[in-house]
Amino acid sequence: MKPIYIDLHIHTSENPNEPNSNYDIDTLLLKVKNFSQNATFMLSLTDHNMINKNAYLDLISKTDHVLLGAELHIRNYPNVPPYHCHIFFNVSSIDEKVISDINKILDLLYPEKIITDDTKNIPSIEDIVKSFDLFDFILLPHGGQSHRTFDKSIPRNGEVKFDTT
Repeated sequence: MKPIYIDLHIHTSENPNEPNSNYDIDTLLLKVKNFSQNATFMLSLTDHNMINKNAYLDLISKTDHVLLGAELHIRNYPNVPPYHCHIFFNVSSIDEKVISDINKILDLLYPEKIITDDTKNIPSIEDIVKSFDLFDFILLPHGGQSHRTFDKSIPRNGEVKFDTT
C-alpha cells in the first residue's frame, strides 16, 4: 500500500478579516512534495470562519487533490469558550461560485471573523447545520491540541457529563 500524505489544517491568513491574497501555493506544494517524498497527497486550506477564495483557486489550478474546508468557531454552551471545528464540503467541483456561496453563509454566521471568548452570537452546531443544509458536508471537531477542543467547550460545573474515555 502506498502512503498518502494528508494535511487538512492549513491556514493561509493570520487575519481572517483580511484574507492573504498572495498566499504562496507554489511553496506549499513544494514543501508538501518534499515532506511526503512525492507521495500522493490531499490538502485543505482551513482558515478561521472563511474560505480564502484566491488561495483555493490557485491551489486547484495546480492539483486535483483538494478538499474544500474551513475551521469554524462553535459555541456549545453559554459562558463556556467556543471550540474549533473543521467543516469539509463534498462538492462536484471547487470553483469561484461554490466558494462565494459558502463564504456568503460564513459572512452571515461570522460577520466578524476573529472570535474571542467574549464574542457574542457565536453560532451553535445547530446554526451551522441549518445554514449549510443545501450542502453535503462533514464536521470534525478540533482535536489533539490543548486549546479549543470540544471537551473544553463543556461546562465544568457538573451540570453536563462529558465522557473522556
